[in-house]
Amino acid sequence: MSSGTYLGIFLLIPVLLMNGCAHAQRDASAQEKNVGMAEMASDGTITLHLRTEGKPDLGDGLLVYREDDPNYKKILNHLGGMRPGEIKYVKPWPEKEGDS
Repeated sequence: MSSGTYLGIFLLIPVLLMNGCAHAQRDASAQEKNVGMAEMASDGTITLHLRTEGKPDLGDGLLVYREDDPNYKKILNHLGGMRPGEIKYVKPWPEKEGDS
């Protein structure tokens, strides 16, 4: 390899590292602003793996919504839509008046 090739590789490595760090920061930011994960099974069933870490509340929950569930469309809309096999973060629900 020529010295120009080594220089190109040397300059490319920091760019790749910075890009990886920025991607990790975006992922960490997304994780901090969610209340769990949702996954959709091949039959359309949505499973929510939820958690709370606020004081004094601490807990985990597992909720399953089949397509015939009366709340299915509301959950699907909150998730921004999903496709079978997809997994995504669950954003917090808006607080209702009187909740605190």
